Amino acid sequence: MIAELPGKERLLCLDNAARGQIADYPEWIGLVQRKWEYLLAEALSERASLDLIKKLKVTS
Repeated sequence: MIAELPGKERLLCLDNAARGQIADYPEWIGLVQRKWEYLLAEALSERASLDLIKKLKVTS
């Protein structure tokens, strides 16, 4: 998560199963921002996601 604080300061909040970490390195924040934007560009819309889930749904 990228937290935007008052005054335009940004912090990167990294979490995994072992620990959490807060970082303010601009290059790390930029990397995560670019990765997030890439994922958003590749993601299906909500409607298309629901349609795909329904299409792939397996009933027992």
